[in-house]
Amino acid sequence: MSVSAADAFAAIRFINSVVSKVKENREEIRRLASRLEYILLSLEDSRQRDVLQTAEYTDALTVLYDLIERSQRVLQRLLKRSLGDRTWNRDEITTELGRINLDVQNYMSVHTIKTIDTLTSESAQQYTSLSTDVKEIMVKLAEIDIRLKTPTGAPWSSGLLLEATQNMSRSTYTENPNATPISINYEPDIMTAYSAATAGRTMLKVMGVRRNPESPLDTITLTDIKVDAHFEEINAAIKDAGYECPGEFKEQELALTVTSGTSEYDATAPGGLKVSQSMPLLHWWNKYRAHHGLAPATTPSHSIARLADNSQSITATNVRFSFHRTLRVPDEGEISKLPKSMGKFRLDPVSKYAESLPESIVTKGGFIMAMFQREALWIEFKTLHARSAVKISVGGVNAISGVAKTLPAPPDSKQDYIVAGLQPWLDGVMTELGVIRQFVAMPPGEGYTIEEQVTGKSENSSFQFDVFPLRESPPGDFILYDGRNTENVVEQIYSPRLTVHRTPAELSLPAGARIGLLSHKAGFIPKAASWTLSAYRRQNDAQAGLMAHYYEKLDVARWAHTLSVNDPLPSSSLSVTRRSRSAGLRLGLGAGGKIEQKIYQDPVSTRMYNEEAGERFHVHILTTEAWEDITGIVPHPSPISPETYKVNKLPWFTLYDEDLPGLESNANNVLQNIKSVSQMDQQSPPTPSLLVDLSEERCTQHTNASATCVFRPCAHLACGECVKEAQANGLVCSQCGRAVDRFVGFRAPVKLEQSKAKAKAPGTKVLDDAAVQIYLHEQTANSRTVTIYHDPEDRVSPLFSRSSSIEAGGHI
Repeated sequence: MSVSAADAFAAIRFINSVVSKVKENREEIRRLASRLEYILLSLEDSRQRDVLQTAEYTDALTVLYDLIERSQRVLQRLLKRSLGDRTWNRDEITTELGRINLDVQNYMSVHTIKTIDTLTSESAQQYTSLSTDVKEIMVKLAEIDIRLKTPTGAPWSSGLLLEATQNMSRSTYTENPNATPISINYEPDIMTAYSAATAGRTMLKVMGVRRNPESPLDTITLTDIKVDAHFEEINAAIKDAGYECPGEFKEQELALTVTSGTSEYDATAPGGLKVSQSMPLLHWWNKYRAHHGLAPATTPSHSIARLADNSQSITATNVRFSFHRTLRVPDEGEISKLPKSMGKFRLDPVSKYAESLPESIVTKGGFIMAMFQREALWIEFKTLHARSAVKISVGGVNAISGVAKTLPAPPDSKQDYIVAGLQPWLDGVMTELGVIRQFVAMPPGEGYTIEEQVTGKSENSSFQFDVFPLRESPPGDFILYDGRNTENVVEQIYSPRLTVHRTPAELSLPAGARIGLLSHKAGFIPKAASWTLSAYRRQNDAQAGLMAHYYEKLDVARWAHTLSVNDPLPSSSLSVTRRSRSAGLRLGLGAGGKIEQKIYQDPVSTRMYNEEAGERFHVHILTTEAWEDITGIVPHPSPISPETYKVNKLPWFTLYDEDLPGLESNANNVLQNIKSVSQMDQQSPPTPSLLVDLSEERCTQHTNASATCVFRPCAHLACGECVKEAQANGLVCSQCGRAVDRFVGFRAPVKLEQSKAKAKAPGTKVLDDAAVQIYLHEQTANSRTVTIYHDPEDRVSPLFSRSSSIEAGGHI
């Protein structure tokens, strides 16, 4: 990677700008930035005096930029902690900061360090204020992801990315970097420059090289190779030594040591890579990948959900959610079979109608949909690839455990979530083994809702979904490593495999035991420019060498993985009869009749899910009247009427799932005692009011024209010409002379004639903040991609499973 002094100065200036955004280690960050700046200024001074040759200067700048990038990765973790992410604890971050500072101090004298630290403390007043604005912190985190080229993972919203890109454009450093020091006065230190330049070269052992196809294989040591050398540079050095260039190289297999202390993810640290006896191997692998900037980006305090083009489903993480109208099942005695779908509900983003919705809904964000009072629904889950865990809350009460979100899960609860990809749908709240009570829309404040019966309050009302993806699995198997030759493929294949979600202690591995990672990819280096020798050694071993590989012979090691299969998620033999489809402001959710439905037990540990990458969104249920008033669209007429029940004769569908274990309801589950809507009524439920489908009707005044909307409150059907006439007459209906409060469209809001300037999309130039905010506002209102920001105190709650809290140990 080619870097310039301007890049380095911009990166250091960025580090200084982030200090006010982190809650911890602020003084250490300030000192580190000042020391990095001093080394850079010394390098620039030495270059201008011709003290360093061009190659020496380039090597020193490479070493320095590696330290800057490591510092930015620590900042990345600190910013995530400011947003509530607890992947990295304070001790781990402090240790890594200390290690970077030690590496920096190798290039500086004790006197210089003390002087710089004193100057830094004197100028610290400008950083005393702490920024607590969540979005401001997230923009800085997005900037770091861009600077470090973090692999794509959970995406940042377009608004955050735009602001981050704009900030980077403003901070681009184009002047002579030596002309304006950033924060310190300094005296040039030639020895600092020389020390950094010397550290830019290293030695590398390469095994298995040959002079020609007939010659024996040799091992050579390249004595003057760049620390950040990539594939082509290593090949060039091998050629200069008189050997054939290999087609590719094989990395040394990953090896780590079990420790009774803390885990270590940097192979250049004393003792190399280590895994704590109390850490699951999968968690170690995920943090190892994140430490080296190899893991996909995560977006704490920030969730993105997408509405389908037909407005009938929502996708979050890799799960697609659909909400189906259905028949109310009988509420007396019998347990009913699953009712069929009567069509899907329409959904719309909260952001689209933010100016018309109450603050309590806008703050939570998500989506809105309309239901009739006492109407029932069920939820469908479809996964796009791997399974995900989904926690479902109704009015803040967990639909599986019955526990309010403000309380911990009870110790006898087996599981408080469903597994999307295993559980195809959910019709209500779980009350006992294989039985749920149906979701029924009811007005809050009258004691009907599940939230009111469990908590005694009516505050949340909406559905809340927390979605947790599976963790990234290692590209092979963890094995017990006993010191045998790791090139012996047969021995590797038959070494005992270790269960990735268990800890070394649970696997009965003592401190000092050695674990290897047998890669299915056999450790071959891609020819991509992103691979560097320095990164490889930091990831693997401080003195790690390479094995040359030539293409003529079939490499057994490369195909060894075909003899071993590791499938952490057992396949399911689920077979179903598919559900058929027949030809105030808010509502909460009450409990209807009983339905036969299992909540399937998760076949894997909750440790397999990435809880720090959990995403949350809400679905708010509006009354049909509120929907019409807020959206300007007539709610879709319900296909359900009293005749529907007679015609259908309550047709139910059976789910063939005898082979799958269902969850048992714990004895303390409050949902067992939830009263149904009928029990609350103490009488048969009244017939819900229904809308008549007016979308195919003719205009009342112009009978040859189709009606496109209805006037409220007079309820006259109108065409486009009628709307123009009403506007011209001062919002008066030309048919009856009554004032028109609102025009309600059948398929889309009625667009009234008015002039409105549109904001232009930002181009490559830097816009002022007002222009950016206008553009973002319009984009948000019209987008089907919904961004939800979470306060740190409202972060996504963890999963609970008894099998995960009491892991059996002692087995491999």
